[in-house]
Amino acid sequence: MKSSSLLAMSMLAAACLLPATALAQDDASLWVGVSGGFAGEFNGEWDSQVRIGDIMVNAGDAIKDVDMETSWGGMLHYDVGVHPNIAIGGRLGYTSFLDRDRADEGWGRNSVVDLNFAPRFRFSPAGAAYELYLGVPLGLSVVIFDEDWRRKGNVDFDPGLGFNVSGLAGVKLELDERFGLFAELGWTLHSFRLEGQTSGTVFNGVDVGLDGDFNQFAVNLGGTFQL
Repeated sequence: MKSSSLLAMSMLAAACLLPATALAQDDASLWVGVSGGFAGEFNGEWDSQVRIGDIMVNAGDAIKDVDMETSWGGMLHYDVGVHPNIAIGGRLGYTSFLDRDRADEGWGRNSVVDLNFAPRFRFSPAGAAYELYLGVPLGLSVVIFDEDWRRKGNVDFDPGLGFNVSGLAGVKLELDERFGLFAELGWTLHSFRLEGQTSGTVFNGVDVGLDGDFNQFAVNLGGTFQL
């Protein structure tokens, strides 16, 4: 992974941890949950560099509107109130995903790890034991394609880097002074770039790239723990 990518991830991690050190308030909390993605589509574009004699030819193909299988994963979220109507924090997420075409052929699932800055715009009626909010997590993604791409697809991909953004409507319910529950519903987008080489084919060792993205309806459920 390039040094510039590592620097960007380090800066985002520092931004996500800033609330824990500089903005801590009475309502700092840790959220732990499971996540799911439903419906949605995968789109992408292949590109490759093929040598013909002394000439390098760029060959590519588009992937259009491929249906997604249900995705699943989990999340860890640190949340700090900085205003009665605003909370900010950091969110670490994991998602296992696969498109419908690869699923029908029995391929293994791919993985994406998200490191996000996660602001929330919240509202709670006076004296209520619940909080309504709109969350907008956004940040960097590390994408790892399953080994079946090498075994069945004859492409050996390196881990890729991209970004993700979500729009989530949620509710947080306080069970007591320390514990609560939350539920979120919305939409999420992942976009990424993968690079690798072909293997086991006539064009063995050809450099291959894939620019891809997928979007899904998102559901997150879990518990909150006051710190």
